Amino acid sequence: MTHELSEIALAFAKEILGWKQAEYHAYGDHFSGGKRKHNVVPEIFRHTDLNVVMSAVRAWVNTMPGWFMQITSEEDGWLVWINGPDDDGIARGSELCEVMMKACLQAKAKIDGIKE
Repeated sequence: MTHELSEIALAFAKEILGWKQAEYHAYGDHFSGGKRKHNVVPEIFRHTDLNVVMSAVRAWVNTMPGWFMQITSEEDGWLVWINGPDDDGIARGSELCEVMMKACLQAKAKIDGIKE
């Protein structure tokens, strides 16, 4: 796992999953340290498993009325757009799990900025 991906996944676990005490475990290539925030997210978050990341992202988006996620295949990777009534998060890249987590973090940062 790259350092950038580990930082993105750690931020996702803390900010989106709500696991403030999240820790990375290299031996199992996963994060732990949280309680289930959404029923579909296990207590161990495997950030490179597309099914796990997709479930976590969908669960988070579904907690916000009027929000949706769009995934588009591009020539050199993926575009993920998380859109809501007030703002959105957009990310591009070649690794879909990473791109989905980045889009969520961007949207959450904008939401937090609006609330302040």
